[in-house]
Amino acid sequence: MLFKIECHVEERYDVIVCGGGPAGFSAALSAARSGAKVAIVEQMGYLGGTATVNGVNVFSHGYHDGQRLVTGGIFMEIYNELVSRDALIPHWCYGWEPFNMETYKLLLDEKMKEAGIDVYLESSLVSANMDGNHITHVMINTLKGPLALEAKQFIDATGDGHLAMTAGVPFEIGRDGDGAVQPYTMMFFVGGVDFDIIKEYNRRGMWSTDDGRTYVNGNGFRRFIDKANEEGLDYIPKKTIGSMYNIPWLPGVVGINFGRIFADTALDPRRLFEDTHIGRKQVKEGVEILRKYIPGFENCYLIESSPKVGRRESRRIKGLYTLALDDVIKQAQFDDVIAQACYQIDIHGPADQSSTIVTIPQGKHYDIPYRILVPVACDNLLVAGRCVSAVHEALAAIRVQHICMAMGQAAGTAAAMCALSNTEPAKLDVSKLQKRLIEQNVILD
Repeated sequence: MLFKIECHVEERYDVIVCGGGPAGFSAALSAARSGAKVAIVEQMGYLGGTATVNGVNVFSHGYHDGQRLVTGGIFMEIYNELVSRDALIPHWCYGWEPFNMETYKLLLDEKMKEAGIDVYLESSLVSANMDGNHITHVMINTLKGPLALEAKQFIDATGDGHLAMTAGVPFEIGRDGDGAVQPYTMMFFVGGVDFDIIKEYNRRGMWSTDDGRTYVNGNGFRRFIDKANEEGLDYIPKKTIGSMYNIPWLPGVVGINFGRIFADTALDPRRLFEDTHIGRKQVKEGVEILRKYIPGFENCYLIESSPKVGRRESRRIKGLYTLALDDVIKQAQFDDVIAQACYQIDIHGPADQSSTIVTIPQGKHYDIPYRILVPVACDNLLVAGRCVSAVHEALAAIRVQHICMAMGQAAGTAAAMCALSNTEPAKLDVSKLQKRLIEQNVILD
């Protein structure tokens, strides 16, 4: 559906980024650092997206192939700065490294200010206004009222492909056959955890850093969950805890990924309320299970559930190329590579308790091609993050934060190059883009 709303243009930019998550803030940073005048539009009161809004404050593995680093650029910049502030627990190629969300939020604020980016917070995208296949400006709702922002180039980093959808870009939702999407999860945080008991219990998940500090980073606990189910606690349709990890370095505080909400493919806001309600009920029962059944959690208490459910997928746009399952499994290499990754295919069963994991062999990686960022049917738009052009199964490998940051960095650099040279993204000389990315410490070979 196309929208056309007339409104006075508030401001003009070279590049406008919609969405302030990992792909969005990386896109804005790289565009600004490439010489463009940039704005970023974010519906929450802070940036970070998945890491801050959804509470997934861990970096997964897949940026290191076990032999070498395969993802650099802005991701490693953020990673290293968090380490320098003692706000990330590094474990390098093993991944699942938790970071402090409050430090992360502040760091992103600082990055935006340093780069001179206009940040529109608590502002939601309404629509793209079109002139043929060209976006002239976007309409946003703000506390000031509705505003129109004009730009030469636009980037959809909303995660849900909202901007692309209103610009008329075709998209798909879900897997082939039934259109089902991976389930949502409501992350939550508990305090009062006794790490000494967990250490004595000595189950998989206790780690030590190079400086000798121990931390929780575990999953599983199936026999405890089975016992809870046998005794009547069965609201959570998941038989294991996906992950638990402590927050650097907050004594007794642990983040929990334990829940599965079978998702609505229509993205109906009324159904989203029901899904969110289910998520909070799962959090309540999750805390009860932790307290009653898992050693070290006897006195734990709920600190917070995430402000929003975490969506693993929704719309996937139609691009100049669609990343296929075989591209990931066979570690495809592309001439138009803009990032490398080696994260596994990680599919949470859309309708049951199943999970499908396909790992990438040590020392191997697959390429992310530029063409999956370039949508059809719109000549001044790029897309980054989990709404890029990929099949359901391939998206399950590239939806994690560090890969989204890498895609965002490429999209932002490309958008700036296009804006400053009056070029369409589909006609951009990718070799020149690759050269720019390498200069930004992006790893392409």
